Parts: sequence; C-alpha cells; structure tokens
Amino acid sequence: MTATRKTMRFITVLALILMMVFSITSVPASAAGVETWYAATVTEPVIPMSGYNLTPVKTMGVQGVLYIQAEFETTSNIMYPNKPYYLLEIRSLDGRVLARSGYSEMCVTSATQETHVFVNAGQKVQIYTAVYDQNTGVWYNANVKYKHWIATLER
Repeated sequence: MTATRKTMRFITVLALILMMVFSITSVPASAAGVETWYAATVTEPVIPMSGYNLTPVKTMGVQGVLYIQAEFETTSNIMYPNKPYYLLEIRSLDGRVLARSGYSEMCVTSATQETHVFVNAGQKVQIYTAVYDQNTGVWYNANVKYKHWIATLER
C-alpha cells in the first residue's frame, strides 16, 4: 500500500470517528436519560414538543424546594378564537401531580410558568409540559425551555 493510500485511509477513518462523536453528542436534553439535580440553577436546552413532553426521571440530590420555570413558545398557528393553555407539572413516578401551574388567554402564543414543591434527597420526579387549546382540545406544537434549582436550608 502506498503512502498516499495510507494517508487517505487514515483521513477517512478519522472523519468517520468524528462523525460518530458529533452525532452522539447532539442528542437532545430530553433524551439524556436519568439525571441527578442539585441546588445549582440549570437552564436546559430548548425542547421541541408536539402537544406535550414528559422528561426522563430526575433524582433529587439534596433536600429543599425544587423550583421549575418553563418558557413556552408555540410554533403552531394560533388564531381567534383559539385559547391555548400552557401547563407545567412536577410529577412523582406514579403519575401523581406534586405541583402544577397553568395559564390561558385568547390567542397568546407564548407564556412563562413557574411552580415549586418540597423534595427529599433521593426523591425521583418527572417534569410534564403541555400546550393545548381549551376550546377545542387540539394539541399545539411548541418549544419549551426550562430552568430548575433547589433552594436548600443547608448552610
């Protein structure tokens, strides 16, 4: 094999490895899987959703008050008399709603919701977000970006 062929084969293999690395790291945050959350404020990347989204399980790393703030931006065409409802919930693994915040107004295409609940270290929760029309029940496409933090009593 000539030096040119060896060089070309090396470049090809390197390119394939780089493509695999970048395709693996571009998985959306909502698909990242189980995570442990601590007291730091973290803003998650935008999650596109078709009507609703339920995150993978989140384990609480400390005891305190878990705060979630979600910013919704609909990508669906919303016209009068549509009345979108923006819903944010913190749920236990059995589906029980631990905290909820919702907002609705005629023809509004974006909203920010915040809710909170006391959590224990080791507790597992999921975050549920949804956008649907209160008049027709139609689900809307939307982008949601949320941030979370746990306010602790520890010093």
